[in-house]
Amino acid sequence: MLSDNHSISGNDNSDDLIKSSSYPDDTIIIRFDCIIQDYRTYVELLSALRSTTPNIQLHICTIDMRCIGLALVSSFLDHVDKRFVQTLRIPYNVLTRQNLKYFLPRLPSLTQLHTLDLSCNFIDFRLNQEDLDQFCNVLSQLKHLKHLSLSGSPITNRLEFILNAIDHSLDVLNLDFCSLYENDLISLSEMSTRHQFLHLDLGTNRLNRFMRQLLIVLIKQTRLVVLDLDYNRFSSNDYLELIACCQRLTTLKSLSLRGPNSLTTQLAAATFIGEHYKCLRSWKIASPIEYSLNRFVGNDEQNYLIQTIMPYDMFISEMNKRAKCLVSISELSV
Repeated sequence: MLSDNHSISGNDNSDDLIKSSSYPDDTIIIRFDCIIQDYRTYVELLSALRSTTPNIQLHICTIDMRCIGLALVSSFLDHVDKRFVQTLRIPYNVLTRQNLKYFLPRLPSLTQLHTLDLSCNFIDFRLNQEDLDQFCNVLSQLKHLKHLSLSGSPITNRLEFILNAIDHSLDVLNLDFCSLYENDLISLSEMSTRHQFLHLDLGTNRLNRFMRQLLIVLIKQTRLVVLDLDYNRFSSNDYLELIACCQRLTTLKSLSLRGPNSLTTQLAAATFIGEHYKCLRSWKIASPIEYSLNRFVGNDEQNYLIQTIMPYDMFISEMNKRAKCLVSISELSV
């Protein structure tokens, strides 16, 4: 009987050994996001990608490479498993015509890409139609793209081509500081049947020149949640008209409309928002205000006071009274 027990125990140990010895044949999948902002990090991660063994797979889902140069970005993309990249952020990499042509052909192989951030690269699509055509051709192949940021790239009278290249609706479109013109707003309006955004950023484009077209664009957006129209040089009347118009956007949760408007205008806006916007959760309608400024000239201190219609403390108090739908009064940024 004892010998049988010993026999069984010996078999169990043998099975355990077999399982242990088979472990290296299993595939280990490591999924992670990476942020690369210096050359050392780039070299270390690239070395890891090159040295992986067949049973260890590195799947990078998010690639964030800024201020590192497009040549290194392109080289890095050549070594990742492109099937798993969902987000590519490459701001502040100074895309020239030459390296743009070298970089763009790599994008279609990112078959699951849903976020493409090219902000702050100053890609001037106005200068060469061939560059624009190549970019649009790439966009047409990104079937899962939902978030696109072109912030800081002039696209005057070129937005129509970009929107037409994408045959499905984007969720997020960032066109901050893109030198938009009236024709671009017309394109946004005409393409509203295809593109219904959740988040639209049109800040810093001097849209005060095209108020009528801007209002049409906004009215046609039926599922907008976040709207950013900061620093567009709106007059007081345009500013208040926009705030009145935006109450028709029943899905809107966050509104940012900052600019150098008077305290009187801001107070009127706060009153209207507090009384008419029932669903808004976050709103920014004021630029940071420096109420007093002390300067030293030689040994003398000079005081410069901004003249307002009421004392600053009273203004904040009035804002607080009317902020019925605010999460925090700090959202006012005053």
